[in-house]
Amino acid sequence: MRYSLLLFLWAPLVLFGQDSTQTKTKDTLKVKYLVSSDLSVTAGNLTSFTTVNKGQLDLEKRVWGLNSTVLFRYGTLEGDINAREFNAISAGSLFPQNRIYGFINGGYEFSFLRGFNNRAFGGAGISFRMFRQENNKLETFFNALYEFTEFNAPIAVDGDTSNTLSTARGVLGWTGTHKVFAQKLIITHAGKFQQSLQNLDNYRFEGNVNLTLPIFSVLSVKTGVQYTYENIVLDGRQNSDFIWTFGVVLTNI
Repeated sequence: MRYSLLLFLWAPLVLFGQDSTQTKTKDTLKVKYLVSSDLSVTAGNLTSFTTVNKGQLDLEKRVWGLNSTVLFRYGTLEGDINAREFNAISAGSLFPQNRIYGFINGGYEFSFLRGFNNRAFGGAGISFRMFRQENNKLETFFNALYEFTEFNAPIAVDGDTSNTLSTARGVLGWTGTHKVFAQKLIITHAGKFQQSLQNLDNYRFEGNVNLTLPIFSVLSVKTGVQYTYENIVLDGRQNSDFIWTFGVVLTNI
């Protein structure tokens, strides 16, 4: 009787242990990549044709994630360089598969279009997944960062004239992906508003919308528009630029 009672109490524990082992989800590394090459038409500070080349790598596990993006734009007009732009951004995240997660980010860029030789920034933020379905994803984020910019020429801000400008910023933004028509068309969009926390007149916005048409499993053609606005620019420069791109993309995102 005593052994029967021990067996009765012990058996459910054994079965639970077996079930937990069988149903435990393996934390595999998710690898996403994107390589694209576009031609673009630029209107704003310059009216020209340029090439835009972009590479992106996303690594994600349950506890951590890493995202790196590099973009280079180059164009010529009558044999002379009229547009060159480089942008590199990396971000590391903690528990990226959660609905709410934290991240740190940093980057470096230079832009002939925007009139600065160097811009470096770094900070931290929090991201909120509004929904993450197979065909629909939408995410919003807030980022606090510090930024340093070296312009091509002196710039006047609050009565002070200098080639450099540094400030702390608050950033509000979003990213979204929507697969429609049985995943035969992919719509992606992103935007962010960046406000200086030290000067209300120092703000900028950038946003883009892209349409991607898959051809094979990882090969697609795409077109898109990008709009940028900066309230503080060099004399003779326009505040906004509009870029239309079309090209090919190799991706599993």
